[in-house]
Amino acid sequence: MENQWTKSGNKYFSSEVSQQMPLLPVAIFNIERDARSGDLYLEETASAFEFAHKLYAVETKLIARTLKTYENTSANLGVLLNGVKGTGKTVTSKQIANASGLPILLINADYPGMSTFINCIQQDVLIMIDEYEKIYRGEDSSVLTVMDGILSNGFRRIFLLTTNQLRINDNLVQRPGRLRYLKTFTDLTKEVIEEIVDDLLIHKHLRDVTVRFISRLQLITIDIVTAIVKEVNIHEESPEAFSDIFNVKKNEDLFNVFIIQDNEKIIDKKAITLNLSSFKEQNVGAELWADGYDYNLGEIVSVMDWRTVIVKQTKSKPYPLGKKVPVSLLSANKEGSTVAVAEDNTPYIPEGGVQNPDHDAYYDIKIVLTIEPVDNLHKSFTGLC
Repeated sequence: MENQWTKSGNKYFSSEVSQQMPLLPVAIFNIERDARSGDLYLEETASAFEFAHKLYAVETKLIARTLKTYENTSANLGVLLNGVKGTGKTVTSKQIANASGLPILLINADYPGMSTFINCIQQDVLIMIDEYEKIYRGEDSSVLTVMDGILSNGFRRIFLLTTNQLRINDNLVQRPGRLRYLKTFTDLTKEVIEEIVDDLLIHKHLRDVTVRFISRLQLITIDIVTAIVKEVNIHEESPEAFSDIFNVKKNEDLFNVFIIQDNEKIIDKKAITLNLSSFKEQNVGAELWADGYDYNLGEIVSVMDWRTVIVKQTKSKPYPLGKKVPVSLLSANKEGSTVAVAEDNTPYIPEGGVQNPDHDAYYDIKIVLTIEPVDNLHKSFTGLC
């Protein structure tokens, strides 16, 4: 039996074609269940998704690709957008839905008879399941019934799924016939952060310190950036002033380690933890360790500033900078000289160097190290430190 729709207020009930109701209009509908009869119906909620604020990090290419693929194929099209709240996945899914020009059906609960109900819809529609993992938990395959149950009715669907955590049925992963596109939304880029800060920040003299603070967070979302900027606007102070009470976490324990050579920095280790996060005079004589005491970076013999020290090799761990073999400087006892290790990872002992690790002079070899906190964008920020 061919079905169409009976409309009562903003509710649409599936019914026989003899009642001569038109097709669904282009609008947004919730799929609901009648408490008495158990029948499913559609409730119209809006004509389209609206956005009350400027949109950032718009996925223009993904939106265009999705629509072009739909227009140039004949089967159903599935798209999964994954990422923590505030990274833009739901906004992107709404933009795709608006641009599709199709009626938008929202699945907010796993009702019995869902596949049968969707299968009776005699027109192309877009089906959106926001926070899919909360509706279809674990290995629940009912969503596959929804997706596959409509294959024979002659009409097409776009399926838009969003997840906060990528926990979906294995039958959806690496199955482009069901989910053609899978995109994970991560931290905002430097450019987007700066755009938000430039748009919203009132106290422009705090712009650089605000961007630096945000760049060191463990998680960087539009919601978090906006909240920090609003806090700065209210109190006119650097984010560092309220960092101990604000509900965000910083990557304070991750550092890049550099060797200073001829006043230039040479990267030696990236994104490691250190037993000291800054240096003071009382640290002289202490040993500098990395990655939970897996690597000994040497004994601190002098503190140049809060992030720069001179270290020497220790007899307990005579392999500075985490090397597996002893290293030599091009000139013994010359601070800041080049560290030399042969290609086969054996020590290169130049003329004038000290070859015998048992010789006391070996432990007088000194290296200048400097550390920099790691930002969460994996990009260099001007004036980061």
